[in-house]
Amino acid sequence: MEEAHNSKYSIHLHSTKMYPDLREVYWWSSMKKCIAEFIA
Repeated sequence: MEEAHNSKYSIHLHSTKMYPDLREVYWWSSMKKCIAEFIA
């Protein structure tokens, strides 16, 4: 998540934007919760 969030090629305003972007490549249980906690 850190790599995806901090990449100079991607802009994630908040977890609702980051989730669909990561979902295209990755998936794990409680993914949405993990992303929300990471962004917070």
